[in-house]
Amino acid sequence: MKIGWLFVIVPVIGYCGLWAIGIALFLVYFGAFHVPIGSDYTAMILSLPSPLSIATVLIASFVSFFTTARIAVRPKSAFRKGILVGIAIVSFAVTVCLDLLTAVAIERANILLFPVDVMYFGAWIMVIPAVLFGGGQGKPQAPSS
Repeated sequence: MKIGWLFVIVPVIGYCGLWAIGIALFLVYFGAFHVPIGSDYTAMILSLPSPLSIATVLIASFVSFFTTARIAVRPKSAFRKGILVGIAIVSFAVTVCLDLLTAVAIERANILLFPVDVMYFGAWIMVIPAVLFGGGQGKPQAPSS
């Protein structure tokens, strides 16, 4: 796989995975806490215990981006640390932009309410370490000829 594709694949698949894992877990929580499903996602999240909501998004973000980087960035490749850092920064920027676009511009969600603010900021902060840890597994080896 060309290195340039990693700058597209890791952010997009990681972001989609973050949402998929988060939605699945929150649907389970809504059922467990008897929260009626409606169109106001912020109100639904606010009805859950704050530590549960925050931990869910932090874990979903880390797992999604770690797994995506782990699969996409092969440990046998001779990647330089700078390329992996670049992929992590691009993933972070894409996640922030897409979250702001979907949550603020489209859904009109107030991401400044607690715990929603901590959920978004926490998810953003988890992207870079997740990509670095996921993509940095194994010892890099020189390409075989």
